[in-house]
Amino acid sequence: MKFLLFSCACIAGLLFSTCLQAQNVTLHLHQTTLPKVLTEVSRQTGYTFVYDPHEMDKKIFDIDLNDTPMTGVLQYCQKLIPIQYKIIDKNVVIKLTTPPPGQKFTFSAYITDEEDHPIPEVFVYIPRLQKFLMADKQGNITIPDMEAGDSIQLNYMGFDQLIAVISQPEMKFKMSTAENALDEVVVLAYGQTVNKRLNTGSSVKITATDIEKTATMDPLQALSGRVPGLVITPSSGLAGAYSNINIRGVNSMGLTNNGTYSVTAPLFIVDGIPFNNNTLSNISTATYSESPFKSIDPSSIESIQVLKDADATAIYGARGANGVILITTKKNTGSGLQFSLDASTTIQKIPKHVPMLDISKYRAMRRQGFANDGVDIDSTNAPDLVLWDSTINHDWQKEYFNKAALMHNVQFSVSAGGNYNSFRLAAGYGSQSTIYNSRSGLRKGNFSFSGNHTSKDGKLQSNVILGYSTDHNDVIPMSLTSFVALPPNFSLYNADGSLNWSLANTVGNPIAAQKSTFYNQTQSFTSSINTSYLLGKGWEAKITAGYNRMQLNEFGKNPLAAQAPGSGALANAQKGNNITYTLNIEPQLTYNFTSGKNHFDVLLGGTYMRTLHESRSQYATGFTNDDELTDFSKAQAVNYYYAEGTYKFLSGFTRLSYNYDEKYVLNLTGRRDGSSRFGPGRKYGNFGSVGAAWNFSSEHFFQWMKPAISFAKLRASYGITGSDAIGDYQYFVNYILSQSTYENVQGYHANNLFNDKYQWETTRKIDIGMELGAWKNRIMLTVDYFRNRSGNQLVAYTLPSFVGNDNVPANLNALIENSGVEMTFQIDPVKKKNFSWTSSFNISFARNKLVAFPGLENSPYRSQFFLNKSISPILGYRNAVVNPADGTVTVDDVNKDGVISPDYDYTYLGSSLPHYTGGIDNRFTYKNFTLDVFLSFKNQDYTQFYDFKPGSIYNQPAIEYGNVWEQAGDVKKFPKASAAGNNDGSFYYYNNSLAAYYSGSYLRISSVSANYLLPEKWFKKLHITRLNIYALVNNLWTFTSNPGFDPETGMNMPNLRAFTLGIRSAF
Repeated sequence: MKFLLFSCACIAGLLFSTCLQAQNVTLHLHQTTLPKVLTEVSRQTGYTFVYDPHEMDKKIFDIDLNDTPMTGVLQYCQKLIPIQYKIIDKNVVIKLTTPPPGQKFTFSAYITDEEDHPIPEVFVYIPRLQKFLMADKQGNITIPDMEAGDSIQLNYMGFDQLIAVISQPEMKFKMSTAENALDEVVVLAYGQTVNKRLNTGSSVKITATDIEKTATMDPLQALSGRVPGLVITPSSGLAGAYSNINIRGVNSMGLTNNGTYSVTAPLFIVDGIPFNNNTLSNISTATYSESPFKSIDPSSIESIQVLKDADATAIYGARGANGVILITTKKNTGSGLQFSLDASTTIQKIPKHVPMLDISKYRAMRRQGFANDGVDIDSTNAPDLVLWDSTINHDWQKEYFNKAALMHNVQFSVSAGGNYNSFRLAAGYGSQSTIYNSRSGLRKGNFSFSGNHTSKDGKLQSNVILGYSTDHNDVIPMSLTSFVALPPNFSLYNADGSLNWSLANTVGNPIAAQKSTFYNQTQSFTSSINTSYLLGKGWEAKITAGYNRMQLNEFGKNPLAAQAPGSGALANAQKGNNITYTLNIEPQLTYNFTSGKNHFDVLLGGTYMRTLHESRSQYATGFTNDDELTDFSKAQAVNYYYAEGTYKFLSGFTRLSYNYDEKYVLNLTGRRDGSSRFGPGRKYGNFGSVGAAWNFSSEHFFQWMKPAISFAKLRASYGITGSDAIGDYQYFVNYILSQSTYENVQGYHANNLFNDKYQWETTRKIDIGMELGAWKNRIMLTVDYFRNRSGNQLVAYTLPSFVGNDNVPANLNALIENSGVEMTFQIDPVKKKNFSWTSSFNISFARNKLVAFPGLENSPYRSQFFLNKSISPILGYRNAVVNPADGTVTVDDVNKDGVISPDYDYTYLGSSLPHYTGGIDNRFTYKNFTLDVFLSFKNQDYTQFYDFKPGSIYNQPAIEYGNVWEQAGDVKKFPKASAAGNNDGSFYYYNNSLAAYYSGSYLRISSVSANYLLPEKWFKKLHITRLNIYALVNNLWTFTSNPGFDPETGMNMPNLRAFTLGIRSAF
């Protein structure tokens, strides 16, 4: 019987095996996946395949097999995908292979959203390896030296954090759309990161997506209105112009005698290395300051993080008193070979013209001025009325400032990488012309390299960044104000083609600037290396080192042809060379460990920085031939200037972070700074901060509030930072070359007096914040209250003239306070499969005042600063009113002495700082199309508009017409016309009062961007992986009551309206 059963079993097995072997299949599939292969095999064999579709690999491959057994097909697939199978009757069970515990392997992942669309550049963290990585633009990532059981954390803005356990060499992760990004990674000082729910400081992150919405050569312009508390004020609309940048107000009086160093600007860190944000130009021909940030290509930036409070900035010590801005450039984080090409063209136009008097109204007001003065009109005092053609009616703005400026940008990059090494090479070119001369402008080129290396055991990581940029600027700044002041019937040229200098003593001839020449070339080299090594058991050693070099060569010449004959001015030329070198080295040691619900992070580090600045210039004058201006040996006199300075900075710092159950967070920071700018015994200062946060939405007592209130956090910080912005070695007596000679010998004279007693300026910062999320964080509200108090002010103290020097470096016992409230509101009203709408609003209210200044009444600053008033004051005469009886201007006699004098009646009128600033952003997405509209706004009481002189030979704004006093009893805004231009001092009093100021408030449509991602199937055969077409409009419209060109620049060159069309591609 047993033999019979055994025989039957063998026969059954043989028959089954024969049947199985007979199930041959033929497959010719291209660009397919394993599920599709199994479906086809099932159709041909009748076998059912059992597997988890979410677990199954989505790898794409080709398969060409003829008359192959089913087991052969499965074995073929095993060579491509780590699977195992088991055949049970007519069923085949497929599972991914699980590596043995402890075995290391190279892990690959594919990251998508809920609709299986790849998510680009997801932030990835591997806790065991303490490694931070980023997926590529196709959502792929490859990580060496992984083990089964390792955990992985995925973070991406707009998606919930995903934490998973690695079980297979290849996995797919599907991230869920977040109602708000509480798990967004926040970059802290020295490369530390933390998610937003554990952050105790006040900071804002701006991504590349936001930066791309502004067509500019200066990436910082893209931040305007997007960061609460950050105020960016451009000095001009010209290419590469410098912008003033403040975070949470002005902390210093700005009275230092330190050349071009900004005492109120924040600290800028680019890829971990301090960046020189000061203009390098030092020759007077350079009539506008250039921004050093034009050397950084905006398209190369990954993100910009703005750190504001003490908790975020105190670890930078003296350098972080005015806030810190961290700029991170793009690096290769993916695998494989990738190319990208971005190209755009921008057309810029002046957005607004200021209406001026036409010829008939101008002549009428001029005649009224002569009548009021009681002066007869003749060809000498009124050539515009007697000699010039009265039928000519120039609109100078439209004739000379109405051209289209063009801006072109092209950026190309190539990146490649494997498991252990990757690199990114990028190169770009950009150019920008002016709206009055298409031949002059700014042209720049840049090149960058970044390389990453990870050792096979994952312990050693190193990143190297190299960058080089050069630009050539030959913009001749033409004065828009001078042009609008020209009489409408003036002729710039005489009949023989020479310049018309008949108004040389008044308006001049602004076109003469085009006879001058100015150009400069800036070269910038940046480098940094960041290396870390895992020592084991939570210990990691790091070192960051960088070397930067920036050089500016400039030349300017002012020929006789550009100067009025008979003025006595001589042809002159200048040239200069400035070089700044910076070496920065920062070793660090970190330790982290977790015990139950307690987690600790410790950072120890140091900083050594050395900056060398060299400046050379020559001023040559007395040329007799304009063709010889480049040959300084032909000048009658040449003055030479040379200066150099070395700045050294040595620091030690520590930071301890603790959180319990991600509910209670505490950060302690300490730092000791040493600066070469102070004398012996005063070189070192101690700074620090404490920050805490409480996620009280995690408490049991709060659960009844959910889901209406889904997240709630309180945080607070207090700290002390400092400033050494006084210039290099000011405590020594520094000698400079004298511009005058004695017996034909140039000598030296003392530039300052000796004083080694001054020391660190200090700022004490308080910040209290609350963060709330509602309805699964689809609504987020962040509110901050801040108060910064800056004391021990560093100044160049004013001295009497008989001392021999104008000032001496010193500390003032003055206290400045900046306080305010910041609010950010975000909401996702609609988030559907094909359509979403995201809206955000931010606003910052700020107040600046001088809290204390002992002895102010008897100091040299009694007429410059006022207690409990802004330290950025508008000064002038109070209550300027046009007297209806005679049309003159009366002002307040402040000291009641019966005499109007500048010493006692010229006083505080208001603040030049805004009351509040902010922005509103709305983003709409429909399938592959995205529309973004961003508005910025500012509330500011006063900006000066124009130097009003009705009746003078200077043309006047059209708002004067009909509003100028003409006869007794008239109640008018403007004083009576005067051809002489003095009007018994009325014009002086009027233009030095708030009567000449207008509101600086505005609501601006800053950017409108439309972006369309073309479907991949359209160009797949061309191997293009991504192709975006986009259009931008910047500075579309400004709603303001200010009659000037722009409420921020007044009558100077305004911010231009820009129309951009471009493409972004990857292949």
